Amino acid sequence: MTLQDMFSKIDLLFSSTPLEGPEQMALDEILLHQASQPLLRVYCWKGPCVTFGYFQEWKNVSSSFPGRLLVRRSSGGGSVEHDGDSTFSLVVPAIEPIGKIAPALLYKRLHQSLVLVLGEFGLKARLIAAHEIRTGEACFESPSLNDVVIENHKIAGGAQRRCGGKLLYQGSLNLLGQKQLENGGIKAGSLELYSKITKSLFFSLAAHLSVQVELLEEQPSWIAEASILAAKRYRSIAWTHRK
Repeated sequence: MTLQDMFSKIDLLFSSTPLEGPEQMALDEILLHQASQPLLRVYCWKGPCVTFGYFQEWKNVSSSFPGRLLVRRSSGGGSVEHDGDSTFSLVVPAIEPIGKIAPALLYKRLHQSLVLVLGEFGLKARLIAAHEIRTGEACFESPSLNDVVIENHKIAGGAQRRCGGKLLYQGSLNLLGQKQLENGGIKAGSLELYSKITKSLFFSLAAHLSVQVELLEEQPSWIAEASILAAKRYRSIAWTHRK
């Protein structure tokens, strides 16, 4: 099975509406339940925030990021600061065979595709090996097996959630501020150049996941539903402080 055999077809959605953290997490959940075929969504934030894993302790996260907007994800993993990163999610419906493979294997295959894509942009990325794993609350300071690094700097990681045979992967790619990227033709801190390559990069990632890619338009009804779900769950104290 090649990487392009992961899906026979995939939708690619560049969310055009910047949303705050609770609404973004809510929209991922809505698409998880509504998507009829694999969907790769790329989105941006209305303002800086920190998302943290479903199983993390609220007190530990809040002490590490005082004064920040904190949003508990429905997926696992560690804390991620969202401010300049490229955030993306992959939704896999229950009918897709790839969603039934072991989480660790899917994680590895998806990140292998990302490494290949980065290589197309002249960036020498690789996957983290077992002996390089470090534990901690902050995702980008605590690389897990098969996270993506350039030299020894973690630039991408993610977390998964499985629900009724459906799968949600939530990932973050952070290329800004990495000095070593200058060797690949991306000037550190160059927001203009970074924004120009983002769409091309995710187009390429989608093409690595499937030979058939279709652009999907954002629906206003999704934003309205996300606002309702965010108020009910992702902005609630009961959800945020649950652990």
